[in-house]
Amino acid sequence: MISIFKLDGEESKAIFALEFNKNPYLFLYFNQEWVNETDPEVKSLKEEYSELMDLNNLKELELGESIDFNDGAIVCLSKFENPKSGIKDILYSYSELML
Repeated sequence: MISIFKLDGEESKAIFALEFNKNPYLFLYFNQEWVNETDPEVKSLKEEYSELMDLNNLKELELGESIDFNDGAIVCLSKFENPKSGIKDILYSYSELML
C-alpha cells in the first residue's frame, strides 16, 4: 500500500509518501521531485515528526482524514491499496497532477 500525505504545520509544510511493506519507506516531494529517506531533507523531517508519524495511525487514515498535532495536521491526500504500478510510477504521476 502507498499513501500520500500533506504535513501542514505552522513552521513546516510538506508533501510526503509512505510505502507500507515489511520495511516502510518514506519519500518527500521537494523542489518538484520525489526524494527518498536517505536524503538529508527527508531525514530531518522524519526526525522532527517521528513521534507524530506513528505508522499504524498513518496507515489507517482514509482519504481526507487527518492526525492533528500542536501546530497543524497530517492529512491523507491519496491512498493506493493494491497498486498495479511501482511506487516511482505512482509518485511521478501524482507529481504531474500537482504541477
